[in-house]
Amino acid sequence: MRAVTAAIGVACASIALIISSGGSAAAASGAPAPPSATTGAATNVAQSSATVAGTLNPNGVTTASYFQYGPSTSYGSSTPSTDAGSGTADAPVSANLTGLTSTTTY
Repeated sequence: MRAVTAAIGVACASIALIISSGGSAAAASGAPAPPSATTGAATNVAQSSATVAGTLNPNGVTTASYFQYGPSTSYGSSTPSTDAGSGTADAPVSANLTGLTSTTTY
């Protein structure tokens, strides 16, 4: 199983969209691109909740995704994994985060 991580700062915070894909490593020539992911800005930010979103492209490989979040790049929390399929187009992904601590930067 391969794992590809895309992590960027969001409003001085750390959020990662993690994608995991099954299958074995393909031959170097003609190998499909690995799954890709990007994260976007957090929305619906409230005192103890927020929505995080991103885009992922399975690039033809069976893929699952989840978000990791926390007050540092060590994260510490994650959303449940969701099946992202094996398509070949960019697709939006999002998750609602709850139980966040007020005045803490994530």
